[in-house]
Amino acid sequence: MGNNQAVIGGRGVIDSELFSVTSVCLGVLSERGYYVTDTVIDDDLEREMRDAGRHAPTPMMSHHMNDFTEANSRWVVLRFNGQLVGTLGFRFDDLGQKTLASYLESLFRRHFNGSKTETKIRPDAPRRIHQVTGPNIHAGDFWFHVDHRGDPAKTMCFCNYAHSLVFAQWQNAEFMYAFHWRRHALAGKVDQYGFVSGSIPGAQIWTNPPPGREDTEQLSLLSRDDWRSQLSYYVRHPQELTNPPILRRLQDAPKRTLRSSK
Repeated sequence: MGNNQAVIGGRGVIDSELFSVTSVCLGVLSERGYYVTDTVIDDDLEREMRDAGRHAPTPMMSHHMNDFTEANSRWVVLRFNGQLVGTLGFRFDDLGQKTLASYLESLFRRHFNGSKTETKIRPDAPRRIHQVTGPNIHAGDFWFHVDHRGDPAKTMCFCNYAHSLVFAQWQNAEFMYAFHWRRHALAGKVDQYGFVSGSIPGAQIWTNPPPGREDTEQLSLLSRDDWRSQLSYYVRHPQELTNPPILRRLQDAPKRTLRSSK
């Protein structure tokens, strides 16, 4: 698998399905010239991200605004010819009896207090948001360099590998959640990202939203059970990762020319 580092085995439970799917994912990435590493965010990685054209980590993922260690933070990094071309960050939090809705409200209040920003989870949002408690994982700061976008197989394999890495590391986490742009959800990308437990439009209501945040973004969920179900599915149908149907449709689509409106 080239320079790819199969790091899952040393930091959590590994089984045949997990090994099979992550091996397929790393193989797909390696065939395309990519390799994957994982690390904890630090000044060197943040500097490399900026040099690659990516903005600084968001407040939820910044090591300057959070006390991150290997016990509660993990970044999965994609490289091509030695250059950083993709990132996906994770943080682990144990909410205890606090709900995800109330936790997010207090977390954002602390991170964005200087801009007088507030956010609330909609009271009429699906009950699941108000019922998620205990250990969970936040996925954020997902990014590909502009020259490395548009390949669904690469996207699905990178995300599935990263999710497997952190679910194996934080074995008591029952949910992963992320925020996605509404336009990405309408384009079907939330499924490509692996969040198959539901994606709720406009789950938050912002007051004075900070740059890059808006009321229309979706709160997406992936339960541990659904992640395990995905592993089983991909073991039976590995072609869904190596050659996903959306890619075949794009390849088979007839070429069209735009007609002038004049």
